[in-house]
Amino acid sequence: MAVTYDNSSSAQTTAASTLAFNHTPVGSSDLAVFVGVESAAAVPELTTSVTYGGTAMTELWDSTYQSFHHGSGHALAAASLTGLKSVSITVAGAQDELAGGVISMLGVDQTTPTNTVPTVATGASTVATSPTIPSKLGELVCFHMANGWAGASVGGSETERWEQIVSSSTTSWGATVPGSSNVVCVANRTAAGNDTGWGINGVSFRSSTVSPTGLNPDYRTLPITKLSDPWRTFKRYP
Repeated sequence: MAVTYDNSSSAQTTAASTLAFNHTPVGSSDLAVFVGVESAAAVPELTTSVTYGGTAMTELWDSTYQSFHHGSGHALAAASLTGLKSVSITVAGAQDELAGGVISMLGVDQTTPTNTVPTVATGASTVATSPTIPSKLGELVCFHMANGWAGASVGGSETERWEQIVSSSTTSWGATVPGSSNVVCVANRTAAGNDTGWGINGVSFRSSTVSPTGLNPDYRTLPITKLSDPWRTFKRYP
């Protein structure tokens, strides 16, 4: 089956280096979670750890940009993700604004949950455009934008999953897009804040059942019950 969106949660705080909030997935089959982090300060700090239910998540990217802002992305796939869990985010030093969100999804490859992650795209325009995210049909791409303006909205085929506007000046924004050969996220920045910086990136989560090409197979190889050749196979087309 294709990777499908399950649920999302998000939170924010100010003058802090830690943020914790709860999340409960709705489903339970081949679960994975993605967490996006945004912070802003005169000296922006990198993320030092993100845990989900006490388990350390894999860091996908972590960078500062446009003088005052920071963003990072994190992933985890495990059978133990079901039920109410705490998301715990820690950055290296106190930040004026700190926010983040989590997306849970179903049908994710539990061994290699994500594809290659590109370098973060940054800029100062009113429309933020992500780098091209390597993806395939049947996958799900999760995006996070750390935004130096107060607000964001979808600019293409994305579905917004969270928007945390902190102190009317910075925004943590998460979205998903169904996988295809390559995916780009376009986000409209909707209001002026302290400055015009943004950073956006994404990652494609791999399906637990879709073929390596990203296409559902249009034939299957099955055994034939035949005494003279018990292991002979044929291709059955739908």
